[in-house]
Amino acid sequence: QGTSVAPVLLGQRKTVGQNVALIETSSADGVRTPKHVFFVDRKKGRGEHLFDISADPFELKDLAGDSAGREVLEALRVRVDEWNVRSPRWPKDKSP
Repeated sequence: QGTSVAPVLLGQRKTVGQNVALIETSSADGVRTPKHVFFVDRKKGRGEHLFDISADPFELKDLAGDSAGREVLEALRVRVDEWNVRSPRWPKDKSP
């Protein structure tokens, strides 16, 4: 189910709601908010990563293992998991 962007295009609103971008690549799933980036790197079990992009715009300090960022990490993980349930990945090509 989509959300109409017409109110934004018509100048009636500045955003369509939540200011969030979902990230999906062949090896990672994640979410970006105005303050944080969270992603799960599925390539070779590299795990979860969390960055406070307002304080660390170059994503140099990974907060995934920091207890102070645990609540944010868990909330963003839920968003990614919910997205993956609603929009599952395409199966890998099984042709020879």
